[in-house]
Amino acid sequence: MKQRVVGLARETLHREVPDLARSVDHVVIDGPPRTTALVRSAMLAADLVLVPVQPSAFDVWASQAVLELVREAAVYKPDLRALFVVNRRIVGTRIARDVHAAVASLG
Repeated sequence: MKQRVVGLARETLHREVPDLARSVDHVVIDGPPRTTALVRSAMLAADLVLVPVQPSAFDVWASQAVLELVREAAVYKPDLRALFVVNRRIVGTRIARDVHAAVASLG
């Protein structure tokens, strides 16, 4: 499988990615961990948004801003899906249960 890496760190991703996607099976967009115009554009180019979250109250709180961007993007892309990916979770701990509950409550 031929792999290619392209750097497109600009706010026009949603217009450029469809052309790139014609010649490959998958396109993975890695964006910055904050809400910016670049992240908005990436979401408009995406079918699936993965939101990494560490088991901490701060991460869950910070992810709410990203979730709001997903909701905004879904107005233009009703089939857009978003999933939280909890990493560095220690199974069986209270913080793990609390983060699970908090993320579940975000919808």
